[in-house]
Amino acid sequence: MFYLDAIEKKLRFGDVLKGFVSTTPKISEPFVQSTNEHYNIGVFLPEFSVVMDPCCQIGGGTISLTPLIQVKPHFWDIQYLAEDMTRINRKAMPKDLMHPETWNRMPVEKKLEAINAIPDYGQRNYFVYGENGEFPTYTVKRDIRFIEVVDRKTQLPKYEKTQEQKTITTGHYMIDFKNIYHVNCDKIFPPEKAIDAKVFGSKVLQLAIRTRNELRDKMAFYYGYPPIEDRIDE
Repeated sequence: MFYLDAIEKKLRFGDVLKGFVSTTPKISEPFVQSTNEHYNIGVFLPEFSVVMDPCCQIGGGTISLTPLIQVKPHFWDIQYLAEDMTRINRKAMPKDLMHPETWNRMPVEKKLEAINAIPDYGQRNYFVYGENGEFPTYTVKRDIRFIEVVDRKTQLPKYEKTQEQKTITTGHYMIDFKNIYHVNCDKIFPPEKAIDAKVFGSKVLQLAIRTRNELRDKMAFYYGYPPIEDRIDE
């Protein structure tokens, strides 16, 4: 079960909301020397947004959100994900979460590392929300199918391309951890206070506990993954 059948009268991490605007500032460079630089602020109303605050931190008249967006078309080229797009939310073998062209470009030694690796997160900044009747469906068109074969020279898997038009109808959506913004709203109350009626009316879906834990785990991994130069051998 990806979502709860009945939603609670409170806001929770991972909730799907509607009616909250999104803002995106854009600058050409940092304002280091002057405050007179040009900038733009894009404002739009996404059909759905997702709560990114921990449950116990929601309140105080502000909320962190990210827009729910359509799944990137090239993800449907990855057979492991095409079978179940929510697999992107969990650890898997590295090869299973790579685009076929990415795999083909890798040197042999990197392919061997990937084949012998332990399951890990791939496409690390994305989390996919499963289909639901609340979400409108959309179509994805792909012109190429990738077929896995064995490379005679290396005896390792590789992908061959064949022209094949395919139209996919889906209700899967995704969020991007790189795109989190904040909205001030006087009706966002702390968890111990009764939820405002209009805020509750904006709540569309609530994740099941298992799904919310998957979101929490992947998001924690994304923000906690250290770069190579910061890793210290214990």
